[in-house]
Amino acid sequence: MRTGSVIAIVVSFVFSGESLALSPCPDVTQRSTAVGRIFVDEGGMTLYSFRDDERYRPHCLGSCAAQWPPFDAAGLIACDEANHNWSIIVRSDGRSQWALDGRPMYRSAMDLAPGEMTSAGPAWAPAGVPCPAAKSRFGTLSEDEAYAVVGGAIAKGIEPVGELRRWCGIGIDELSIRAKISVSDIRAQESGKRDLGAAARLAISQALGAPVYLLLE
Repeated sequence: MRTGSVIAIVVSFVFSGESLALSPCPDVTQRSTAVGRIFVDEGGMTLYSFRDDERYRPHCLGSCAAQWPPFDAAGLIACDEANHNWSIIVRSDGRSQWALDGRPMYRSAMDLAPGEMTSAGPAWAPAGVPCPAAKSRFGTLSEDEAYAVVGGAIAKGIEPVGELRRWCGIGIDELSIRAKISVSDIRAQESGKRDLGAAARLAISQALGAPVYLLLE
């Protein structure tokens, strides 16, 4: 549900590695699911992002926020944990909310037990861990690994974003939700039938957590 116009203010950004130990992070962990690795809160409840939100600008207010409580960040500051950039935004209703890479994070009032994703759908996607992070031996984003996948795809004449998706184990339907691009357009890009252009390819590669693809054009 999109409610009214919203102005959200980013009140803190990523800290350097030297200050990381002093910067409290949201109490989240990663969990493997059928849709890939996702972030869950301190109680194991699924975190979600809202399709209609803009970066640092949540549009879920009023009755929407009652059904989808913002991932509360009151009294805390942002940090950079395992290369996932957490920041805090102040919503137009005055509440502080965690954002992941600029995406406002929410819980669902309909999820009653840890691990449930009863609310997942086209508008609400579980907060996915960027896939190179999920595949890395070290559990953190590895540009070297992403470059290797992309470089190998180019050398074989394979569309790099398609290869990244397969390497990450993410289906086209899930990627469509994350990148907000239709399944047919993603298939056209991956098959080489149609180039969607730089903006669409950027959205796809960022949804995969590996925008390094664009650096190799």
